[in-house]
Amino acid sequence: MNNIFIVSTCRNVRDFYEEMTSKMIGKFPLTDSILQSLSFLRPEKRETVSSETGEKLKNNNNVRV
Repeated sequence: MNNIFIVSTCRNVRDFYEEMTSKMIGKFPLTDSILQSLSFLRPEKRETVSSETGEKLKNNNNVRV
């Protein structure tokens, strides 16, 4: 294979992933209150989440405890 083909192929692959990532981010509901409340699932944030977050998640989703 020649270098021009390899560079062209890599560029096409990168363009594909950039376009798909942009589309996914645009369609994913990042401002959804449920998703924002689930930050306690991330191990590095687990200790910093307030009890208000759990209450808000419970109240917004009609969860009975």
